[in-house]
Amino acid sequence: MNDNARILAAHADSTHRFSKQPLPGIDLLGLPRGTRLNLGESTVVEVTGLRNPCAQIENFQPGLLKELVGYDDDRALVRRAGIMGFVRQSGTVRPG
Repeated sequence: MNDNARILAAHADSTHRFSKQPLPGIDLLGLPRGTRLNLGESTVVEVTGLRNPCAQIENFQPGLLKELVGYDDDRALVRRAGIMGFVRQSGTVRPG
């Protein structure tokens, strides 16, 4: 795997059929840029900033944009934000 691969992690409020809460107990949206997340035994991901879902997310999984963009009770647009990051050290990450 390319150690400079990009990742997207959805905020815990983004519970939908494509993923479960990715990092239980961590406020992803509150993490400052540069934060390094140690995932699994050896994987390190550096947070590069917040990310609002856009049409490009459809390249990852068709139908995902519809799951991450919706409307509140007042019909205002709601984008379920996530974070972007770079893989600084590759490794295997498994749920659980």
